[in-house]
Amino acid sequence: MEKYTHLKIIQDGLYGKVVLAQNNISSTKVVIKYINEHKHVKAQDEINTMKSLKHQNIVKYIEDSEKILVLEYLNGYDLYDCLYLKKIDITYDDKINIFKQCVLATKYLHSKNIIHCDIKCENIMILPNKTVKLIDFGLACHGINPKYRIFKGTVEYSAPEKLDLFYNKTQCVYYGSKVDNWSLGVLLYELYSLKLPFFDNKRENIISKIIKDKVKYNNKIPFFIFSLIIGLLKKSPTDRICLSSVLENI
Repeated sequence: MEKYTHLKIIQDGLYGKVVLAQNNISSTKVVIKYINEHKHVKAQDEINTMKSLKHQNIVKYIEDSEKILVLEYLNGYDLYDCLYLKKIDITYDDKINIFKQCVLATKYLHSKNIIHCDIKCENIMILPNKTVKLIDFGLACHGINPKYRIFKGTVEYSAPEKLDLFYNKTQCVYYGSKVDNWSLGVLLYELYSLKLPFFDNKRENIISKIIKDKVKYNNKIPFFIFSLIIGLLKKSPTDRICLSSVLENI
């Protein structure tokens, strides 16, 4: 990748390093992700996923080489920074539009038999014009019922069926695309209340609440939004509302 000059490191973690770079010919800024091979994370899987995607609400693939992924640079902030640090002002009217774009991106993934597996505020970029871009497909998987012997994702946004590895001490779990629907329900709750629907200072208590407790109403959430949240946070994935129905009601 000699045609790019590194400008700064954006992130350096377990699964790889993310760098802001510039094309030496066009001066266009890009994001370069150097993917660390991990026992349960394969660089080529993420590269293949990104190459297959083309949607206005998903970060754009540019090119790749071995264990290196070049993506479009998004001049914005993640939704967490927008909601909690006020990097971009999110109005009441913006919230439903942001959520709708997240649903559209997720529905597109599911149409291609791809499950994101880690939808959360930090993986949703907001541009100054309030366009949404879903990012970070490092944990994405293909198939109707992937089988896992490890946990993949973020506990606070995870569906009950993903947490059986912890709670019921099962050897493996099978789950489908409805895990993303659950994460969208958590996201919608957080968008309006600035709180997570299931939270505790101890991880094991969060897991227990997700599996056992009903979601509690927050008076900052409009009733019609809360009805969608209830539908998305059904404990059984078969009872969980589909994304087409969500789009019909927002």
